[in-house]
Amino acid sequence: MKRIAVILCFVILAACSAGDENDDVQWGEYSDSAVQRLEYSNIDYEVKDGQIFIREKDVNKAQSCCS
Repeated sequence: MKRIAVILCFVILAACSAGDENDDVQWGEYSDSAVQRLEYSNIDYEVKDGQIFIREKDVNKAQSCCS
């Protein structure tokens, strides 16, 4: 019985912690140099209302190359 409870808890915790890394996050204000650095690093981006948005999964990559 304990084994089933432990497995069930593990499954629930794993499902709750699984985030969607395809969500867009705001990276910063639009500038030509920021867009060039993102393109050079092959990071997909989108510009909305003068703000640059990147995928959540690319945040660490963007921080290391574009800061």
